[in-house]
Amino acid sequence: MFGAIPMAMYKLDRTDTISPKSLSGMSAVYTTNSSYFISFFNKWYYKEDTWKGKFFVMTGDKNSQFYMTDNKLHGFYDYGIEVTLVSIGVQIKIIDNLYGGVTYTLESLS
Repeated sequence: MFGAIPMAMYKLDRTDTISPKSLSGMSAVYTTNSSYFISFFNKWYYKEDTWKGKFFVMTGDKNSQFYMTDNKLHGFYDYGIEVTLVSIGVQIKIIDNLYGGVTYTLESLS
């Protein structure tokens, strides 16, 4: 397996001294069985850590095989699946250390 995960941390508002730094990055992986995945991710903090946002998108092709013994033709069977995933969410601070929010995730398999 070969891959890379470059990331960057930054402030959305330089005058906001309370919010942690936001994070954005990507990930790319390629395996020896020709599977691959690439993703982009973000986590944002703003309004003095009152609001949090996140975004994630990933697509890839997973190749694998399994061994089957419960049919007339025992042996290895190859299979592959294409995956795409998108997720977006937002949270708001309710009280100290307690956030509430909503996330929507969409997945496509083929």
